[in-house]
Amino acid sequence: MNDRNYNPNQTYNYDPNRGPNQNPNYRPEAKSIATNIILSIITCGIYAFYWMYTLNEDMAVLVGRPPRMSGGMVILLSIVTCGIYEFIWMYNMGQDVDEIKNRLKIPSSNTSIVYLLLSIFGFSIVSLGLMQNEVNSVVTGRYGYYQ
Repeated sequence: MNDRNYNPNQTYNYDPNRGPNQNPNYRPEAKSIATNIILSIITCGIYAFYWMYTLNEDMAVLVGRPPRMSGGMVILLSIVTCGIYEFIWMYNMGQDVDEIKNRLKIPSSNTSIVYLLLSIFGFSIVSLGLMQNEVNSVVTGRYGYYQ
């Protein structure tokens, strides 16, 4: 094993059974960014909520700790606060991406600010696409080994 090997279950001794909405057999999968964007547009943004939910759960597994908040609660708070909580979530997801990259010894910039600014200016779907790209990179092994 080299430095770039990544096993999320070793970090923080994360037990997927304890995290909200975590199935012990759940593993993040690479998803088509284009398909997710098209479905989000066709459904007038409803599919984007599902996409947020899956990204929240995938990122929790990849970071190796329970999610800050369950995906369902993220969606609920985003709706109730008229999208304001989504900005907070985007920022937190950027921190998770940076944490994963730092563990894999990959240079990372402050993606939290990028995701936040894109969302503030109405490009949340671009932020979701960038997040999915990061998840896909880890899951497919482009950033290193993932079991």
